Amino acid sequence: MQTLAEVIKEVVRLQKDAASAGERLWFRGQRSSRWPIRSSLVRYVAKRLRGAIPEPASEWRQCVRELETSLYFKYRSRAWPRLSEAERTPWGVVFSMQHHGLPTRLVDWTESFLCALYFAQEERERDDAALIFVLRPERLNERYLKVNGLVALAEDMGKEPTRRYHPANQEVVEGALPPIAVVPPHCNERMIAQRSVFMLTGESRWPVELDCGDEILQSFELPPSTWDEVTDYLRLFGAGRYAYYADLPALAAELMAEHDYDIEQLGLLIGGQDQAPVASGGPDGALQ
Repeated sequence: MQTLAEVIKEVVRLQKDAASAGERLWFRGQRSSRWPIRSSLVRYVAKRLRGAIPEPASEWRQCVRELETSLYFKYRSRAWPRLSEAERTPWGVVFSMQHHGLPTRLVDWTESFLCALYFAQEERERDDAALIFVLRPERLNERYLKVNGLVALAEDMGKEPTRRYHPANQEVVEGALPPIAVVPPHCNERMIAQRSVFMLTGESRWPVELDCGDEILQSFELPPSTWDEVTDYLRLFGAGRYAYYADLPALAAELMAEHDYDIEQLGLLIGGQDQAPVASGGPDGALQ
């Protein structure tokens, strides 16, 4: 596919197919088509080990679990006075960790194609191909949990199957945990804005794609030639940083981006005319 319009047409077809089966679609956008789907926890451990992957696989899993557990208890202890009431639950702490950039086994997905498209375009270079992943979450759970539906995360650690995935779980877990699709309680404004849902992943160092066939997970590349088309589409629908980050720094960044665009368009309109003096060198940009 060479255009955004072609991708949207195929996604609409998939959505109709899913709806006819009583299912739904989840979406994930990545600004580089070279990136596989891995949790930030697995990416972090692999990066710190610098390719020195422990063998057998059980040692790798143990390394990942020990790091995850240590980070969880340290974060909960030190962040507790600053956590909201909704975040002061076992899973609420994990969502807060994810929100503030600590590695977890959560992989972000959204129920909104537009949101996924925004994140595919965010900080994307013009010569990069981006990627939109489309997941059928009920089919993922049916394969690995034998459950025909989604799994809701309880406020506590919950019962099986999600209990095994929580970093505070002290029970012995044999083998690698499979990826599963879970619906979280939305405990901050960003999760609400992004219509957040999650994949809980195991400790496998292999990409999630290898655990899913085409009947569960598909991907659509947005080649470099779509950069302008995607930008115009997002601007048309008002899908900017503030819409999905829902905080004042995001609003400030979005306002500056809007004014940058307006000034660039003005520059195109007056191109060829005598240019006004450019502020430089003096205090507060005073003309010299």
